[in-house]
Amino acid sequence: MFKKSTSLITKFGKTLAKPFPLLSVVKNVPVNYSFSSWNKAIKPAKGLGFSSKYYFASYPDHQRLTMPALSPTMKKGNLLKWNFKVGDKVEVGDAIAEVETDKAALGFEVQDSGYIAKILVPEGTKDIDVGTPLAILAFDKKDVAAFADYKEEGTAAPQKEEPKQQAATQPPPKQASVSTSNLPEHEKVTMPALSPTMSQGKIVAWRKKIGEKINAGDVLADIETDKATIDFVFQDDGYLAKILVPEGSNVPVGQVVCIVVDNKDAVKQFENIAAEAFTQAKPAAQPQAQAQPKPEPKPQPQAQPKQEAPKPQPTEKPKPQAQAKQAQATEASSYVDIPVSNMRDVIAKRLLESKTTIPHYYLEMDIVMDNLIKVREEWNKEAKTKISFNDIFIKAAAHACVDVPQVNSQWMGDKIRQYKNADISVAVDTGSGLITPIIFAANTKGLNEISTQMKDLAERAKKNALKPQEFIGGTFCISNLGMFGIYNFSAVINPPQSCILAVGATEKKLAKVGDAVKQINVMNITLSCDHRVVDGAVGAKWLQRFKHYIENPISLLL
Repeated sequence: MFKKSTSLITKFGKTLAKPFPLLSVVKNVPVNYSFSSWNKAIKPAKGLGFSSKYYFASYPDHQRLTMPALSPTMKKGNLLKWNFKVGDKVEVGDAIAEVETDKAALGFEVQDSGYIAKILVPEGTKDIDVGTPLAILAFDKKDVAAFADYKEEGTAAPQKEEPKQQAATQPPPKQASVSTSNLPEHEKVTMPALSPTMSQGKIVAWRKKIGEKINAGDVLADIETDKATIDFVFQDDGYLAKILVPEGSNVPVGQVVCIVVDNKDAVKQFENIAAEAFTQAKPAAQPQAQAQPKPEPKPQPQAQPKQEAPKPQPTEKPKPQAQAKQAQATEASSYVDIPVSNMRDVIAKRLLESKTTIPHYYLEMDIVMDNLIKVREEWNKEAKTKISFNDIFIKAAAHACVDVPQVNSQWMGDKIRQYKNADISVAVDTGSGLITPIIFAANTKGLNEISTQMKDLAERAKKNALKPQEFIGGTFCISNLGMFGIYNFSAVINPPQSCILAVGATEKKLAKVGDAVKQINVMNITLSCDHRVVDGAVGAKWLQRFKHYIENPISLLL
């Protein structure tokens, strides 16, 4: 294990003053891991902080704080604000910065005490890759001054550029010298398809190190798919002989990512074998691209005499340019370009995915609200917190999902996953986009508990203070625009859910009740369904059950 520490040292191009304490700091993490992506291996329980400790001879002991993955789908983040400045002391759990993810703005919490020694990325920086260093944390205040001129040296960049140049100039000798025919018997492990729509995956972290024993059922690596981060479970026994793809890499499904052998003694024979021996590269296109610029300089001298002859032309050119600038200025003053936030970008992609891949259909129904209006007034006289109509809709929807479980399901490609509890997502407008906090197992909770939780979630959602586990998931969704005076609308399904209920405003209508015509309160609802999972008759049954609970609200207490 200690021998492998040399590979870690080589990556950074520095000599570690204390290589062994590094191993004691990062426990249960393979030593040849990349510092940029240990998220899965050492991410704290809160999921809101990430750091790695260094012992460089040229600097005092410190931690390099990197952009954390604050949600399963997060690949980049925007640094909105630093809450601490250089020299400030931070304690465990302090939110040193606010980071905008693809879901919301969250606090970046540190998991160790120390002093901010250097801020590497200024506020307002956008599209920062997960794993990018953001700041330096020193453990002793007197060490802060030592980092005044600290810069990310980027030793990894030249190492990546040099092989590219060599590959362009010397591809034939490398490929000719590599041969796998004399290697021991081995298995090429490829990137698996971990979801029906997955075309490529990102290796977040390797769980095994080179030479380590792998048993059938062990997690070999953490793979980020188009849906979530999933364990890559190996189905055979062996030893990890070669890692071909480093952490943080996006890999197409089917590409070889590592080599596994049956015998531990065979591992050493793969140590000096280049990755190209197992993955076919095509560098031939690069020399062609370099050869194209050669004919370009020739026509330039020919064009110069033609431009020198007509001397009056230069006096005429500024006029159309000035007119063009004026036209651009008048056009630009008539509109404003608003940069797309991470949240808006994700909303756009997910809704486009929903409308283009999910066969939507819609079912409408009117519900008489008179009984519910009266019962709610009585409930609120004794309730600890004021119960809203939306709280009752959540409770009724959850019971209807239990009664008609086909609606409480998700399309999984080769199977339909049906859930036992109803986790109800509720659309909330944050001002910068929609987010769907979840009331988990709403079918098992009372109205007071639902009301209390929903008020707290909605308030924190508007402040961008929700934790990822509070809005990721859900089995059914409700969108209520009735409070805005909208009587009828059709909502877009929130994948991977199969249905979403659109709730409109209550309006007064005349209806025949017995022999008399009376004025009643009516609410219109629309259920959007995924026809792959929910047939029309099933959707209709769900609406009937929901209608029953709303028109007979006492049944929600039974």
